Amino acid sequence: MSCLHRLYRQKTDVSRKEQGRRGAACRWLGKCAAAAGLLMMVYGAYRGEVKVVMEKAVNICLECIGIG
Repeated sequence: MSCLHRLYRQKTDVSRKEQGRRGAACRWLGKCAAAAGLLMMVYGAYRGEVKVVMEKAVNICLECIGIG
């Protein structure tokens, strides 16, 4: 259970309808965060960052096994 979900599900004196709104807000927040992350990945690929990240990953792996 995520931290945000726990915060929204704390025992309070609110009606069931209010709890439903909080749950919907939590789901909406998660979907927006996922969409923002996806957009950032697409933008990074558009800028050519995939090549840079791959080169760094290869260098780190080669250093770890003692070749690079």
